Amino acid sequence: FHLSTLACAAVANTFADVLGISIGNTVEALTVKLGLPEAHLTQAQSQMPKIRRLGILSGSAGILIGCCIGMTPLLFMDPERKALKEAFAKVDAEGAGALEAPRLRRVLLSAGLEAVDDDALAAALRDLGIGRSGRVSCQEFL
Repeated sequence: FHLSTLACAAVANTFADVLGISIGNTVEALTVKLGLPEAHLTQAQSQMPKIRRLGILSGSAGILIGCCIGMTPLLFMDPERKALKEAFAKVDAEGAGALEAPRLRRVLLSAGLEAVDDDALAAALRDLGIGRSGRVSCQEFL
């Protein structure tokens, strides 16, 4: 079960919106516990244009804050790492979980990175201490 980045953001925003709306009464109860004064508006005051606009503005601000909270996972996404992981899986069609250095070059090409010759790739892996067994796992590669 896979969702695109935008689909995940949409689901998170929907969840945050629903949560924000559903905890409205909880927030009001918390303000009472904190000792903040209640409005005690009359019916006529509640119908005043200023009060209605303030209610709409406050509700909109709450939804905006909920949306921002719902989008925070997007700050922690690493699209380059994801592309490399997908490219690794594509080249590792048999699912062994590790590839030889020459096949790693195909991973880089598949991810849209510049062509790297086998010697340069082998030297880089050696300098990093990766792939001493002749194979590099996806975890080591990332």
